[in-house]
Amino acid sequence: MTLPEVDEVRVTTMVDNTFDVLLPLPKASPGRRWAPGGPPRGNSPAAGLRAEQGFSVLVTVQRGNAGSTLLFDAGASPDGLAVNAERFGIDVGGLQGVVLSY
Repeated sequence: MTLPEVDEVRVTTMVDNTFDVLLPLPKASPGRRWAPGGPPRGNSPAAGLRAEQGFSVLVTVQRGNAGSTLLFDAGASPDGLAVNAERFGIDVGGLQGVVLSY
């Protein structure tokens, strides 16, 4: 099997089992997505992401003007993925597929 060459692969961790609310946030960089309302102001933390035992990543592959996005796993709770997607400002309505590992 020959895999086609692509321009970009973007992997966004949607759900993981850790979130450090005290970790200093880096300055905005290209591709950085803040929670709704923009970046935190001063020393106030951003709205925390939902951390839970479970895992979920959003994988986007771009080749020219064509792109495909799939979700690998969905976390453990019924709403953790939805909460984090909203806080990242990511619309998961256009997914081309979902892969469940177990």
